[in-house]
Amino acid sequence: MTDTPSPWMTVNETAEYVRRHPKTVLKYLSDEQAKPGTGLIGFQKTAPNGVWRVHRDDADAFLRRPAPGFGLKSA
Repeated sequence: MTDTPSPWMTVNETAEYVRRHPKTVLKYLSDEQAKPGTGLIGFQKTAPNGVWRVHRDDADAFLRRPAPGFGLKSA
């Protein structure tokens, strides 16, 4: 048996990983549910007040996305 850590993170672990406040991570998760492609992808075990889990690959993809409005030139 290996001692590799699970790729699934709690909200607090995700917040530490992406260097944001846990409430901000919850907002990102909520944004993704309201409008796919705008927030952080996660899995909620038992809706609506269940425990959120975020896969490390999804957190990495979220961090690699450009910020809204990045690279846009004003007229």
